[in-house]
Formats: sequence, structure tokens, C-alpha cells
Amino acid sequence: MTINSPTLDALDESNAAVVAARQMVADLKLWQDGKLAWNDCLHSLLMHGQPGTGKTFLAQAMARSSGLPLISTSVARLQSAGHLGDFARAMNEVFASAIAAAPCILFVDEIDAIGSRASGDRQGSTYWRVAITGFIEQIDIATRSQGVLIIGACNDVNALDPAIVRPGRFDSIIEVGVPGRAGVSAILQRQLGAKMSKVEIAEIIPAAIGQTPAMIDGAIRAARSQARSAQQPVQASDIIARLTTGPAPDRALSWRIALHECGHAILAADRMLGALHHVRLGHRDGHTRLDVDLGEGLPRNHRDLLAYTLGGRAAESVILGSVGSGSGGNISTCDLAHATKIAVSMETSFGFGVSGLIWSPGDTAGSITDPVLREAVRAKLNSAEATAKNVLTGHKILLIEMAKDLMRHRILEGAALQIWIDRITGDLPWDPEDPSGRRAAAEEAAMMDGTVIHLRDYQAEAPT
Repeated sequence: MTINSPTLDALDESNAAVVAARQMVADLKLWQDGKLAWNDCLHSLLMHGQPGTGKTFLAQAMARSSGLPLISTSVARLQSAGHLGDFARAMNEVFASAIAAAPCILFVDEIDAIGSRASGDRQGSTYWRVAITGFIEQIDIATRSQGVLIIGACNDVNALDPAIVRPGRFDSIIEVGVPGRAGVSAILQRQLGAKMSKVEIAEIIPAAIGQTPAMIDGAIRAARSQARSAQQPVQASDIIARLTTGPAPDRALSWRIALHECGHAILAADRMLGALHHVRLGHRDGHTRLDVDLGEGLPRNHRDLLAYTLGGRAAESVILGSVGSGSGGNISTCDLAHATKIAVSMETSFGFGVSGLIWSPGDTAGSITDPVLREAVRAKLNSAEATAKNVLTGHKILLIEMAKDLMRHRILEGAALQIWIDRITGDLPWDPEDPSGRRAAAEEAAMMDGTVIHLRDYQAEAPT
């Protein structure tokens, strides 16, 4: 545990993983005081998300908040012990040491490196089958051991063996994404609060939106090093420059990205597809986070998901009259790839297509060779895009105003995002003095970082 690691109280309370960690520590305290049975305690958590989002940092904060020893390992470290017998021995020793040290926190990182028995990789399959089975067994032993809080972390939760993530093995499985405005503000305040004013920190927030905590910390360290070399105090502009390396996007590109992300958000709210967490505009990209809820899983639910997936592309077309390459590209996670996978599944796996009730693994989304399937998928995508355009044309003014707001604040979340959701769904009455809810959203977002923004300061207009 690092000397300057904070307690949980210093971390962003809007982060679901932080909330779960606080509850685990609180339950442990009640158990130690004899006020709660161990079986009633939250005592295991699996965090997943891209590198640098603070999963290890959170485990350290839990240890400091609880005053418990932190026993930390990773699958890579266990694998380095040697062959299968050495790996199993090293793993058993780590778990045994945690049980012996209880109460304590056991942190196991990179557990996606252990793979899955369901993968198609047959090379070394016997090794991994034994390794995964042994890992699951040790997790079960530890979860039954009173006083051991188990924290797992990985980048790709989908790579894990289904038995690891089945209900009951971990109390909570939570994605740890990049921090929102409140989280960014908390990081900057913790790192810079002793040296910079709130106004200076507020200047840095827009540049830090969309960055991982590791990226923000790295930018601050680099700026401080440069300032020391120049024998000058670090300035907000120094940190901003480190956070926005590379060519700055022109305003037209930022506007296109803002429209794209707001298009996704409007379709998500209009089609009632689940919980919308944030809409973010990065330095040269954007992101809309939606926890998808397909309801009964009917064909119309999947058609709505297709429309949402193509909503960004549709928004560009409706407002700008053209579509950029941001929806596609040479990556399997792009909008077009994801939409194609959904349409292929509808045709070949869900019984919603020309093949009827026959289930087939079908062609891959990247190479649909069957001409009948290809035309059926194309028809579904075209229909979904037409639906998205129709919805966004009906919300055209709202789309423009929401994208302006995103240009101004770089992220819409919490109460500020809820204002827009309520406008989309019609739950918030139309205000002639504030027709898009822009003023209310801007003021709410400004309150999150402690600054005051007046309507006259609002300059996020579309490019001319």
C-alpha cells in the first residue's frame, strides 16, 4: 500500500465500486463489533474496466480505511512461479496466507489472464482447465472464511470463465470506468488542492474529462517535473497541455462527435433501453454509457437496440447532412460492427429471421458469406437507421441544444443528464424561457465542480 493512498472517504462517491467498497468496510466493522453475522456481510467484489481506472488504488484505499493488511497478488505473478504444480502451489499459499491473516483484504489482479474453459483455444487446455478449477476452488474457500474481504480485478470481464462470474461467487461485479466530473474534480483537488485555487482546478477539469485516473496523475507528475526544471510553480496550463497532447481537434470535428453521442443518448431515452449514465465528449472521441435493458427480449426490443446503436450515425446525417467515419473503422467495437453483430444474432440465434426456428452460429459479423443472410442483415440495419433518423428528426432542436451543452461541459451526467432525459421523454414541461433545458443543465453541471456559471458565459454554439 502506498504511503499517500487515500481513505475511501476521499474518493468519488458517485463511483459504484467506491460505494460497494465502503459498504464492505462498514459491514466488516459491524462484524468485528459482533453486530452482524459474517454470512450477512458483503465480502467480495469483482471490478473490471480499462487499465488505469484505479482498481488497485481502490483496494489500497479499502485497506487504509479499514486498517486491515492488504495481501496483493496477480495471476501473472502466480504464473511466474513455474509449471502447473508451481502455479497451484503459489496460488494456494497466497489464499492460505490471507485466511491466516484474517481479518484482511485479499486483492487478486489480472484474473482475466486465467482465461475460460469455454474458450475455443485448445492449446494448453488441460493446463488452464486445472488452473481455473483450482482458482475457483480457492475463491470458494476464501469466501467461506470469516474476515477475508476478496477483491478481484480485471480488464475484460467477458474473458472470465462463466463459473467465476456466476451469481453467488462475487457479491458484486462492477465496471470501473473513467471518472465523471465529480470524480475528476476529486482527483484534481486531492493532487493540487494545496497548491492551486478552485478556479485554477476548474480550468483543468474539461481537459481531464474522459481520462483515466492514471492518465491524470501522469499528466500532473509530468507538469510538476517540467515546472521544477524551470524553477517555476506548476500552472494549470502546464497540466492542460499534458492532458491534451497531440493535435487539437477542430471545432467542426468536436461538434460532429457531440452530435453523434447525443444521438445515441436520445435514442436510448426515447426507446427506454435502460439506465443512461453519461454522455462524454473527449479530446478526439466520445462515449455514451448505457446499461442496456432489453425487457422481454422481443424482436422490437432488439430493433430498438439496433436503432440506438446507429443513433450516432443518424444524428450526423440529420443535422450535418453527411456521416463521418467514426461509426465504423477497423475495430470490432465500432457502431457498425456492433449493429451488424446484433442483426446477425437476430437472424441466426434468436429465431427472428429468415431461417425461422433453426439455430445456427451463423457467419461472423465481419464476413457474412451467405447471400440470403447478408441481405436480411442489411435490411435490418437499413430499417434501424431509418427509425433512428425519424426519432432524431422529431427531436431535432433538442438534439442541437443537447450537443451544444455537451460541447460546453464535455460531460453530461447525474442531474444535468436527467434534465435532458426528461426533455426527451416528455416528463419535463417545455419552458419558453429555457426551451432546451440548457440553462438548467449548465448550472447543475457547474455546481458539481464548485464553480458558478452564468447564462451570459455560455458560449458553446455550433460552428458557423
